[in-house]
Amino acid sequence: VLALASIGAIPSGEPVSAPPAVRSIAVLPFSDTRSGPGGDPLGALLSESVASGLGRHRELIVRPSTASGKFPSGAQDAAEAGRALQVDAVLEGRVRDDRARMQVELQLIRVSDGARLWTNGGESFGGLEYAHHDLVRKVALALGLDPDRTDTARRPVDTPIRSAQAHLLYLKGRHLCNQ
Repeated sequence: VLALASIGAIPSGEPVSAPPAVRSIAVLPFSDTRSGPGGDPLGALLSESVASGLGRHRELIVRPSTASGKFPSGAQDAAEAGRALQVDAVLEGRVRDDRARMQVELQLIRVSDGARLWTNGGESFGGLEYAHHDLVRKVALALGLDPDRTDTARRPVDTPIRSAQAHLLYLKGRHLCNQ
């Protein structure tokens, strides 16, 4: 910083400020390379599940999937979608499922300048029941939130997923209701 200030890149005497905090987010429906069991759009189901988990944080406004569903991941510029949804950041992703493992690639984009704030680098999971909690936790950390401190008054406390099939049916129901 001192070197940049000495050459005039940063005006001296002015503090270097961090980027503005993310107070609102839209989780775009994740694209997927293959539909889940029964033809379910696995990417859309997982994105709704992640949005629901992030919505438990009082400090964060999460746009409903009915609004963000109009902007699927990769269909257009994520920052442009974020501006239309009037949010600070957008989470977009891609899901690849080969029946044995599910790979999820996510990136968090700041809407104001289109900068990538975070990416998970493409993690592999044994199934949906493992991906949900881990992804919500990592995105919360990337946003500077305490992943263990959620507002239980807003939504029920997260409980471990005991049945992948039951959770998939639940997500499918939510997805159908939101269409």
